[in-house]
Amino acid sequence: CVGCVWLFVGILLAAGVSHNNTQKSEVLWRTDGLPIFRAAMSHKRFLLLTRYIRFDDGRTRPFRLQSDKAAPIRDIWNYMNENLAKNYSPYENITIDEQLFPYRGKTKFTQYIPSKPAKYGIKIWWACDSKTKYPLQGKLYTGRQEGNERETNQGENVMLQLAKSYSKSGRTIIADNFFTTLEGAKRLTKIGLAFVGTIRSNK
Repeated sequence: CVGCVWLFVGILLAAGVSHNNTQKSEVLWRTDGLPIFRAAMSHKRFLLLTRYIRFDDGRTRPFRLQSDKAAPIRDIWNYMNENLAKNYSPYENITIDEQLFPYRGKTKFTQYIPSKPAKYGIKIWWACDSKTKYPLQGKLYTGRQEGNERETNQGENVMLQLAKSYSKSGRTIIADNFFTTLEGAKRLTKIGLAFVGTIRSNK
């Protein structure tokens, strides 16, 4: 039922907010755990939904996977982004950075980054409000599509894509040296945005 789906999503959000998202699900339903999980639904029901819930049409997925490795979650990802942007207006500074969301499941775009604490996960580039840390927009990194050439100036391109929604707003974009180039800073200036960031000496 639709209500069960919203309860399921609420449980996932509650687990994240309470920093329990890396715990095994049976731990969350223990009597000494947060009561919100047991109040929402039974553990057995949660496991059933986890096994069968899907956020896209499995009949068209093989076709969509040919051009989008994230096809199974693309619709709900876009829906989330639309709502993040629609329901919040950021302060004057916006930070752009990357996150490796810990995940060892099977996807076509799981990344291995040995310098990160989790090492394996889903890589996301975020634009966030610098003051409140609210996520304004996220861009999934799914790797290079088979047959395509390697992207040049990737960090600069990502920064400009995430900053575009705030053109002519007078806000300041803040980023580290992965995103920073002199040309990128100039292009932000042309669309009415200031820029603060670290830069590598070879750039």
